[in-house]
Amino acid sequence: MTATGYVLSILLLLVCFTGVLGQTSIKQIEVELKDVAVKFDGCEIGREHADRLISSRTISFPMNIESTLTLRKLLEIECGVMDDIYDSGTCLQYEGEAECFYKAMQAEIEKRWGKDFLTSQQRIANRLDKEGKGYIEPQGNGLQALLSAYLSQYAPGRDPQRAYSIVLKISPDKRVLDFEVFHGGLFVAQPIERNSKDYTFIKGVLNSIQIDCEPARLRGKPVESLINLRACF
Repeated sequence: MTATGYVLSILLLLVCFTGVLGQTSIKQIEVELKDVAVKFDGCEIGREHADRLISSRTISFPMNIESTLTLRKLLEIECGVMDDIYDSGTCLQYEGEAECFYKAMQAEIEKRWGKDFLTSQQRIANRLDKEGKGYIEPQGNGLQALLSAYLSQYAPGRDPQRAYSIVLKISPDKRVLDFEVFHGGLFVAQPIERNSKDYTFIKGVLNSIQIDCEPARLRGKPVESLINLRACF
């Protein structure tokens, strides 16, 4: 849905439920629509989101350009450029929003490392892939099945509709460095508190099962990795 379409829908609801037509002329509604639509300019929203991340020293890979997995992970691991798709944080995304976000990120990358940086890094990534040393995804080695089986056996009375996402940070030598837990609902950006009952419960579960994950590999060597799990209890 475009920004204008979204605003129009809101105004139509106002017309239906508050009788605004009897109080306000069509011309006034059109003027109000134009004024509000300006506030929902997709490109402006995308740029503002990019500026906020850049000011907090976070850079995302510009997904609007052609790339390979090895290139994105090479930049993420070695340069701190996050391999993330654009997330507006809501169920709505306006026309041009993501594209302008990625363009702003590309401009920031070129500002920091030079205009030919992405091209040169892609050549390196292509060479690594050709040599068999490109990025290889981490493997849970059955950890999800173990987690689900444990919860089914030891937490059968807990609500199956309560879904959580668990993100494990694995060291190159397969140790669990840290983990975060997120509620499974849409648009959840912040992890749950580490002193909460649910976090403590999941921590106990992870301490009770065998974790033998295989970290990702890049340049032929294991690298720090994230393993994503799901838990319903």
